[in-house]
Amino acid sequence: MKNSRTIHTSILAAILLAFAFCGTVHAEEIDGRAEYFSSLYLKLCMKNIDSLGALRTQLTNNKLPKFPPEQAAHFLNNKDGDAWPVPYQEQQGNFVLTLPAGDSFYSVLVRRANQADVERQFIKLVATAPPPLVSEMRTDEHSETPTNGRTHTISYLWSLPQATKKMMFTLTTAYSENAQLQVVASTTIIKD
Repeated sequence: MKNSRTIHTSILAAILLAFAFCGTVHAEEIDGRAEYFSSLYLKLCMKNIDSLGALRTQLTNNKLPKFPPEQAAHFLNNKDGDAWPVPYQEQQGNFVLTLPAGDSFYSVLVRRANQADVERQFIKLVATAPPPLVSEMRTDEHSETPTNGRTHTISYLWSLPQATKKMMFTLTTAYSENAQLQVVASTTIIKD
Protein backbone atom coordinates (compact mmCIF):
# COMPACT_ATOMS: atom_id res chain seq x y z
CA MET A 1 0.00 0.00 0.00
CA LYS A 2 1.32 3.44 -0.93
CA ASN A 3 2.06 5.89 1.83
CA SER A 4 0.10 9.14 2.02
CA ARG A 5 2.99 11.24 0.64
CA THR A 6 3.19 9.05 -2.48
CA ILE A 7 -0.58 9.26 -2.95
CA HIS A 8 -0.47 13.03 -2.41
CA THR A 9 2.32 13.37 -5.01
CA SER A 10 0.44 11.14 -7.48
CA ILE A 11 -2.74 13.19 -7.11
CA LEU A 12 -0.87 16.46 -7.59
CA ALA A 13 0.97 15.12 -10.66
CA ALA A 14 -2.31 13.89 -12.15
CA ILE A 15 -3.96 17.28 -11.59
CA LEU A 16 -1.08 19.07 -13.29
CA LEU A 17 -1.30 16.59 -16.16
CA ALA A 18 -5.03 17.27 -16.42
CA PHE A 19 -4.34 20.99 -16.48
CA ALA A 20 -1.89 20.56 -19.37
CA PHE A 21 -3.99 17.96 -21.15
CA CYS A 22 -7.48 19.44 -20.87
CA GLY A 23 -6.82 23.07 -21.67
CA THR A 24 -9.86 25.17 -22.35
CA VAL A 25 -12.49 23.59 -24.53
CA HIS A 26 -12.89 25.72 -27.65
CA ALA A 27 -15.69 25.82 -30.18
CA GLU A 28 -16.93 28.63 -32.40
CA GLU A 29 -20.53 28.42 -31.25
CA ILE A 30 -19.88 28.31 -27.48
CA ASP A 31 -21.07 31.22 -25.35
CA GLY A 32 -18.02 33.33 -24.43
CA ARG A 33 -19.03 33.39 -20.76
CA ALA A 34 -19.28 29.58 -20.72
CA GLU A 35 -15.85 29.33 -22.29
CA TYR A 36 -14.43 31.80 -19.76
CA PHE A 37 -16.04 29.78 -16.94
CA SER A 38 -14.28 26.65 -18.22
CA SER A 39 -10.92 28.41 -18.30
CA LEU A 40 -11.43 29.97 -14.87
CA TYR A 41 -12.57 26.70 -13.29
CA LEU A 42 -9.62 24.82 -14.75
CA LYS A 43 -6.96 27.39 -13.88
CA LEU A 44 -8.18 28.35 -10.41
CA CYS A 45 -10.16 25.41 -9.08
CA MET A 46 -8.74 22.28 -10.67
CA LYS A 47 -5.13 23.44 -10.74
CA ASN A 48 -5.20 24.51 -7.08
CA ILE A 49 -7.32 21.74 -5.57
CA ASP A 50 -4.46 20.53 -3.41
CA SER A 51 -3.31 23.99 -2.32
CA LEU A 52 -6.32 26.08 -1.36
CA GLY A 53 -4.48 27.84 1.44
CA ALA A 54 -1.71 28.78 -0.99
CA LEU A 55 -4.28 30.10 -3.48
CA ARG A 56 -5.86 32.27 -0.77
CA THR A 57 -2.40 33.58 0.23
CA GLN A 58 -1.50 34.29 -3.40
CA LEU A 59 -4.74 36.20 -4.03
CA THR A 60 -4.30 38.16 -0.79
CA ASN A 61 -0.59 38.89 -1.38
CA ASN A 62 -1.36 40.12 -4.90
CA LYS A 63 -3.82 42.52 -3.28
CA LEU A 64 -6.62 41.49 -5.60
CA PRO A 65 -9.73 43.41 -4.63
CA LYS A 66 -12.15 41.25 -2.69
CA PHE A 67 -15.62 41.82 -1.38
CA PRO A 68 -15.92 43.26 2.13
CA PRO A 69 -17.08 40.61 4.65
CA GLU A 70 -20.72 41.72 4.62
CA GLN A 71 -20.90 41.37 0.81
CA ALA A 72 -18.79 38.19 0.75
CA ALA A 73 -21.23 36.56 3.18
CA HIS A 74 -23.89 36.70 0.44
CA PHE A 75 -21.72 34.54 -1.85
CA LEU A 76 -20.58 32.29 1.01
CA ASN A 77 -24.08 31.43 2.30
CA ASN A 78 -23.41 33.56 5.39
CA LYS A 79 -20.29 31.58 6.32
CA ASP A 80 -16.83 32.96 7.01
CA GLY A 81 -14.38 33.19 4.15
CA ASP A 82 -13.41 35.35 1.21
CA ALA A 83 -14.98 36.21 -2.15
CA TRP A 84 -13.34 37.92 -5.10
CA PRO A 85 -15.02 39.46 -8.14
CA VAL A 86 -13.36 38.12 -11.28
CA PRO A 87 -13.32 40.48 -14.26
CA TYR A 88 -14.61 39.30 -17.62
CA GLN A 89 -13.98 41.48 -20.66
CA GLU A 90 -12.84 44.25 -18.31
CA GLN A 91 -16.17 44.24 -16.47
CA GLN A 92 -17.06 43.07 -12.97
CA GLY A 93 -20.26 41.46 -11.77
CA ASN A 94 -20.69 38.17 -13.61
CA PHE A 95 -18.01 35.92 -12.03
CA VAL A 96 -17.10 35.42 -8.37
CA LEU A 97 -14.50 33.12 -6.79
CA THR A 98 -15.23 32.04 -3.21
CA LEU A 99 -12.94 30.43 -0.64
CA PRO A 100 -14.84 29.64 2.56
CA ALA A 101 -12.84 29.45 5.79
CA GLY A 102 -11.07 26.13 6.28
CA ASP A 103 -9.32 25.81 2.92
CA SER A 104 -11.15 22.62 1.95
CA PHE A 105 -13.71 23.93 -0.54
CA TYR A 106 -14.00 26.64 -3.14
CA SER A 107 -16.34 27.66 -5.89
CA VAL A 108 -16.87 29.76 -8.97
CA LEU A 109 -20.23 31.52 -9.23
CA VAL A 110 -21.56 32.85 -12.52
CA ARG A 111 -24.52 35.17 -12.74
CA ARG A 112 -25.19 34.63 -16.46
CA ALA A 113 -23.86 32.04 -18.92
CA ASN A 114 -25.40 29.57 -21.34
CA GLN A 115 -26.46 26.66 -19.14
CA ALA A 116 -26.06 23.94 -21.77
CA ASP A 117 -22.63 25.20 -22.88
CA VAL A 118 -21.39 25.36 -19.27
CA GLU A 119 -22.52 21.78 -18.62
CA ARG A 120 -20.80 20.48 -21.77
CA GLN A 121 -17.57 22.30 -20.88
CA PHE A 122 -17.64 21.02 -17.28
CA ILE A 123 -18.24 17.42 -18.34
CA LYS A 124 -15.36 17.59 -20.82
CA LEU A 125 -13.09 18.76 -18.00
CA VAL A 126 -14.04 16.21 -15.34
CA ALA A 127 -15.71 13.14 -16.88
CA THR A 128 -12.35 11.57 -17.71
CA ALA A 129 -9.54 11.74 -15.17
CA PRO A 130 -5.89 11.52 -16.22
CA PRO A 131 -4.33 8.15 -15.30
CA PRO A 132 -3.73 6.82 -12.72
CA LEU A 133 -6.83 8.63 -11.41
CA VAL A 134 -10.26 7.28 -12.22
CA SER A 135 -13.41 9.38 -12.65
CA GLU A 136 -16.81 8.36 -11.34
CA MET A 137 -20.08 10.24 -11.84
CA ARG A 138 -21.72 10.70 -8.45
CA THR A 139 -24.71 12.98 -9.03
CA ASP A 140 -27.08 13.77 -11.88
CA GLU A 141 -30.18 15.41 -10.39
CA HIS A 142 -32.80 17.93 -11.41
CA SER A 143 -34.66 19.98 -8.81
CA GLU A 144 -36.82 23.05 -8.38
CA THR A 145 -35.50 25.88 -6.19
CA PRO A 146 -37.20 29.10 -5.01
CA THR A 147 -34.38 31.46 -6.08
CA ASN A 148 -33.11 29.82 -9.27
CA GLY A 149 -36.04 27.81 -10.60
CA ARG A 150 -35.28 24.49 -12.27
CA THR A 151 -31.68 23.40 -11.68
CA HIS A 152 -29.42 20.55 -12.72
CA THR A 153 -26.63 19.25 -10.48
CA ILE A 154 -23.87 16.92 -11.66
CA SER A 155 -20.78 15.80 -9.80
CA TYR A 156 -17.76 13.62 -10.43
CA LEU A 157 -15.18 12.07 -8.13
CA TRP A 158 -11.56 11.63 -9.10
CA SER A 159 -9.51 9.19 -7.07
CA LEU A 160 -6.70 6.72 -7.05
CA PRO A 161 -7.74 3.10 -6.56
CA GLN A 162 -7.97 2.27 -2.83
CA ALA A 163 -7.42 5.92 -1.78
CA THR A 164 -9.55 7.41 0.98
CA LYS A 165 -9.15 11.01 -0.21
CA LYS A 166 -11.03 11.92 -3.36
CA MET A 167 -11.52 15.08 -5.39
CA MET A 168 -15.13 16.11 -5.95
CA PHE A 169 -16.12 18.41 -8.78
CA THR A 170 -19.73 19.65 -8.63
CA LEU A 171 -21.73 21.84 -10.99
CA THR A 172 -25.23 23.23 -10.49
CA THR A 173 -26.80 25.16 -13.35
CA ALA A 174 -30.10 26.99 -13.57
CA TYR A 175 -32.14 26.92 -16.75
CA SER A 176 -33.82 30.29 -16.21
CA GLU A 177 -32.12 33.48 -17.35
CA ASN A 178 -33.87 35.13 -14.39
CA ALA A 179 -32.13 32.93 -11.81
CA GLN A 180 -30.05 34.72 -9.17
CA LEU A 181 -27.10 32.56 -10.28
CA GLN A 182 -27.03 30.40 -13.38
CA VAL A 183 -23.84 28.53 -12.47
CA VAL A 184 -22.32 27.33 -9.20
CA ALA A 185 -19.26 25.12 -9.63
CA SER A 186 -17.28 23.82 -6.68
CA THR A 187 -14.26 21.72 -5.93
CA THR A 188 -13.34 19.97 -2.72
CA ILE A 189 -11.27 17.10 -1.37
CA ILE A 190 -13.37 14.61 0.56
CA LYS A 191 -12.72 11.47 2.57
CA ASP A 192 -14.88 8.66 1.27
